[in-house]
Amino acid sequence: AGRRIPDDVSLISIGDPDFAQTHVPPIGALRIDPEVVADRIATLLLDRMRRTFADPAPRRSVVRFQSEPRGSCAPPRPR
Repeated sequence: AGRRIPDDVSLISIGDPDFAQTHVPPIGALRIDPEVVADRIATLLLDRMRRTFADPAPRRSVVRFQSEPRGSCAPPRPR
């Protein structure tokens, strides 16, 4: 599409894979603790299994992340 990173678009990964730091430019990352995510998923799943079908309300859990901006991230351009 002819877009350039970070001139036209910023690129951010979910998680921090090895290649993100060595890519040119280095890819920004949102780091999460996989143990916290696994614990939350298990809790939500078990809660869902214990409830009756009469209470199908969706549940949500917020997991904090750490932002690691790198060379693939730029501030937004003024409009």
